[in-house]
Amino acid sequence: MIDTEPANDEDLSMARKISIVIFITFFMLVTGAAAAEETRKLITGKLNINEASAQDFSLLPGTGKKKSHRIVKYREEAGGFKTIEQIKNVKGIGDAVFNKIRKHLTTTGKSGLRVFMDINTATTPALLSLPGISEKDTFAIIEYRKKNKGFKKIEEIKLAGIGKEKFEEIKDLITVLEPLKTRP
Repeated sequence: MIDTEPANDEDLSMARKISIVIFITFFMLVTGAAAAEETRKLITGKLNINEASAQDFSLLPGTGKKKSHRIVKYREEAGGFKTIEQIKNVKGIGDAVFNKIRKHLTTTGKSGLRVFMDINTATTPALLSLPGISEKDTFAIIEYRKKNKGFKKIEEIKLAGIGKEKFEEIKDLITVLEPLKTRP
């Protein structure tokens, strides 16, 4: 049976989103574009591994949801960490991951870990994760970035159409990192 009712705005909006996802996927397959494009982040401060939540651990590079939960479970079963090296006893936290995160770990004191998103490399999903940022904002940010060869400072995001209120909400979550050096 064919539905003869006219489509509503919600149906049309969903259809547009699906079309965009299909187009992007097709474009990436045809052009060989990197599907694993990654948002660069700046991480500062330390994370007290004896107090951190699974969500806190997931902010560290090389740790996702599973590893973060394993760390918390291990800590609870072991009665805490005496040294940061003990975190390597957790399945999935080998030398490679440990070496990436060691400078951000501590077993004492207050956690002060902060993660900033580089708006020059931020992917669409990463930008959408910022509070108050819509799909329209994300498109405007990426277009401004392309047209101007990147942002020089975070305040320039306002030139991409991000209002003062939204900027105030995200300014402590974003940064502009130096471009990566390309090999000759």
